[in-house]
Amino acid sequence: MDYQEYLKYKNSENWLSLKDLPSEQWLNIEGFENKYQISNWGRVKSLLRPGTNSGTRKTKILKPWHDKCGYALVGLTNRKIIRICYLSHRLVAKAFIPNPENKPVINHKNNIHDFNHVSNLEWMTSKENACHARDNHYMENARHRGSKNGFSKLIESQVIEIRQLFKSGQTNKTKLSQIFGVTDVLIGKIIRNEIWKHVQIN
Repeated sequence: MDYQEYLKYKNSENWLSLKDLPSEQWLNIEGFENKYQISNWGRVKSLLRPGTNSGTRKTKILKPWHDKCGYALVGLTNRKIIRICYLSHRLVAKAFIPNPENKPVINHKNNIHDFNHVSNLEWMTSKENACHARDNHYMENARHRGSKNGFSKLIESQVIEIRQLFKSGQTNKTKLSQIFGVTDVLIGKIIRNEIWKHVQIN
């Protein structure tokens, strides 16, 4: 999928329309079956279902918002009526891209953080993701902090993933340390914003 073509639809009224985009496919979101679906274009659909106060929730396309690093997010309501934020690209990858090696990180191939078509996403290890960013000079204009620092074990997108996953309640510090190959002490400092302070999420 060419980014300019993707952008043409993303910036049009068709993006929030229930009409399918070219070759668009829909799958249930794990844990939200029959409530929400994700498409291979990165759109999220809220399905028709009973609502609160004897009302009915109509089928609609959710409007995403973006964090300070440009990643698209959507809010999904769980069975306890708690709204949880999810990264759109993670929903696409989990639904459409096989991950037999259980790699933890989702890479945007062209480094455009809101280009969430399945063709622009791939599973990677933390090391592969960091190497991809450096090999393609995505961090060459950054200061010598974060991933630009030669001793860094993570890159900015991984820090965002860590904070979003912890904030959503999907996992804990120990599991995050195993997924990203760093200590749980480091994970704790990231979550508490003691380090990587230049990377913020809304």
